[in-house]
Amino acid sequence: MTNGPSGLLSLSATAVDTGTITAVANLDFFHDAKKKPYDNNSELTHFVISPAIALQLAKIKVLSSGSNQGLLETVDDGVLLAGLPALVSPSVDALTFAWGIDASQVMVVRRTGTTIATSKDAAFGEDALQIRATSRVGFGFANPARVVRLYDAA
Repeated sequence: MTNGPSGLLSLSATAVDTGTITAVANLDFFHDAKKKPYDNNSELTHFVISPAIALQLAKIKVLSSGSNQGLLETVDDGVLLAGLPALVSPSVDALTFAWGIDASQVMVVRRTGTTIATSKDAAFGEDALQIRATSRVGFGFANPARVVRLYDAA
């Protein structure tokens, strides 16, 4: 990967095999994923899930029958899964249940050659200044083994 990874799927991430999941019944896979990075002297800081998985998780009840109380509670900061914040992203591929990320291992890389341009022309009527920045930005992962992919490995 001369120019860095082409997304999370291009990494040699640590795997948690979820098997085939037709409906999410509990949070066991998230707890399994939390344990994996400890083998690489790391720990997860976030889970990234798709909107479809977020909806399934939101519908899990405290009891399998006779209760309408949700297992997870949404708070101002979002949802915690196995004690970690969950980020919802439509970019999670359909074959991945979730990603576990150690934020200390994610690098934002900016190439040289960033340009800044200003203009008063289009915003003249509002006495404003428009600013345009052009830059090439990528993401890198210092240790891909500290990224965990939860998916059906079959």
